[in-house]
Amino acid sequence: MFFFFGGMNYTLRDKYQSYNNNLLGIVTEAFNDKYHKIDFGQTAEIAKTRFGGERSERRMFMYHKNIVILKLLRLCRNLITYSKENNKHHVFKTEKNVSKLSAIQNY
Repeated sequence: MFFFFGGMNYTLRDKYQSYNNNLLGIVTEAFNDKYHKIDFGQTAEIAKTRFGGERSERRMFMYHKNIVILKLLRLCRNLITYSKENNKHHVFKTEKNVSKLSAIQNY
């Protein structure tokens, strides 16, 4: 399943949690229609991983014919490349998570 968000009213987004509700609606529709994969795209990765999204490796190629600009791009490479940090959110129940939750609730 593919989808596209083309702008939104940020005041209403914050007031009604529109972004998260739209993501939840997409996940619900995909689940009900038995999709095996949702392409969440490349933005807002934290929100999407909290809904069960997994990151996939991305690569970037940078080139400029002007050697000065090319060298500047290479110097700034770490500032503009994809992050390799992987925050794994445990959004689905597993035996291990349920045991932890039960232990906390019984404490």
